[in-house]
Amino acid sequence: MALLKGQRAVYVPRAIVWTIDPRTGPELGRQVNRWMSSVFQSVRLHWRELPRKPMLALWVGVCMLETLLTPLYWFMPFAIPLMFHVTWLAMLFWYIGGQAALMLPILGFAVIRLRMNPLKVLLCVPFGYYTWLFNGWYGLRAMIVELVLVPLHVSKGMTIFKKGH
Repeated sequence: MALLKGQRAVYVPRAIVWTIDPRTGPELGRQVNRWMSSVFQSVRLHWRELPRKPMLALWVGVCMLETLLTPLYWFMPFAIPLMFHVTWLAMLFWYIGGQAALMLPILGFAVIRLRMNPLKVLLCVPFGYYTWLFNGWYGLRAMIVELVLVPLHVSKGMTIFKKGH
């Protein structure tokens, strides 16, 4: 809302935030659902404002594109071996390797610019896959509910913002 009113967000390059992570899967689910539903509720309510804010419009577009492409990306390890006669092991290697390559710039930033311990950063990589699957599911669900079912009056969407923990 602040961006739509012409206010600016300030980037603080050396800021580090340590969050309190949810302790259980259901707590994480509530947290991610709250975040994703909030994003798509904001898109539904303020989409007419986006042309006046090109960077915000770009961010929303990338978010929506990522959410829509995620199920296709999930389906690839099953479809490609069947369609192109690639072994399942080779597909798994390329699938995990491709996702790791997408994470490398973020990991490099953490190690180089934030001076984080490289071993600790690498130990977090497997959790990136888990988080990515979790976020993808809740993002797709929130997009369908908030941008399709609410306008069709089939759902009220998220009306209670319950804390994850």
